[in-house]
Amino acid sequence: MNKFTTLMLILMMSLGLLVPVAFAAEIDAQAMISCFMAPDFCGKTLSACEGGISENMRQEVAAMVDSGKTKDEIIQHYVGIYGMQILSAPPKEGFYLTAWFMPVIGLAAGVAIMFGYMQRTKIKGSKQSNANSQADNGAYDEEVEEELKKYI
Repeated sequence: MNKFTTLMLILMMSLGLLVPVAFAAEIDAQAMISCFMAPDFCGKTLSACEGGISENMRQEVAAMVDSGKTKDEIIQHYVGIYGMQILSAPPKEGFYLTAWFMPVIGLAAGVAIMFGYMQRTKIKGSKQSNANSQADNGAYDEEVEEELKKYI
């Protein structure tokens, strides 16, 4: 290879390595913005809310990310101001862990209750149908015997 080709190859590889670094702050800012609910508590996430206070908070988060603050520092800053309800998802620790597991436990309990109910009604239904069929068979057998006696 000649020197020009080698130099171009090194330059392209260098630029390829710099591109992710250039966009890393924006990606981190977007990831941080998605961690929060809108500060006016309209029920939307910070990224979806169009209110002025939400725009200010998005700019603050981006500035904090650009200044080099960590994710935990930014989260603690806003939790200190607004409380835990500012988080778009509850933390996966302590009491808040129940918010992650209760839907699964509730769904499993509902399935178990429905399964038990269906089994119980199936057993009761089969017992009733057996009793009815035995009673019907007995009445039918007597009627058949009477008819046979008439003609035989």
